[in-house]
Amino acid sequence: NVIGAMVVGFARPYEWLPNERDLMRAIADRTVMAIERSEMTEELRTREARIAELSAHLLAIFARHGIDPATAVMIGALFGPSQVAARICEFAFARNVHPLWVVRFALSVLVAGFALLALFGFPVAAAAAFAILFGAANGLVTIARGTVPLALFGAAGYGRLIGRIAGPSLLMQGVAPLVLAFVAERGSDPMALSLAAGLTLIALACFVVIREQRPAVGQQ
Repeated sequence: NVIGAMVVGFARPYEWLPNERDLMRAIADRTVMAIERSEMTEELRTREARIAELSAHLLAIFARHGIDPATAVMIGALFGPSQVAARICEFAFARNVHPLWVVRFALSVLVAGFALLALFGFPVAAAAAFAILFGAANGLVTIARGTVPLALFGAAGYGRLIGRIAGPSLLMQGVAPLVLAFVAERGSDPMALSLAAGLTLIALACFVVIREQRPAVGQQ
């Protein structure tokens, strides 16, 4: 997978010294890393925008079930701090935990949020708790998005692997808000939430069956 080309030449015949070749390779490697980091940053921004769209749909669902708009906005404001708090907790307490367990925990938290709504409906306390759980789960999943492939497959070809994963991921992120809105409009809010909960359970099952493994020595 060619990312780019760097051409260096001289006006007269010249034989490269070994240390000069090493320098050119180091510059090329750093350039590739910068390009890949830029692509990942743009993907993260796109993901955050899609999550914001989903959050707006969820707030609309809360409003349709009797929560006044001002309270719904306050509930929505819990989402961002919950993301940040979850990421801080992951950094402080789970640095030595395998990323697979982090993403499993995150998806389990999200399933618990959906179960909370199924059991108690849409009182303000339950809606606020769901927003906190939803935000925390998303914060952890955002981290696992980069750490799980690295832990499973190693650093070799990491940029290409992330690029291959990004395609289906971005497609689903783009389709999800539209599907949720369509199901809520043509069906019902509980049906839309059930669909989201079902997809979360499928994702959790997939990560449960994936086995932990250490990358080969040459890939570290």
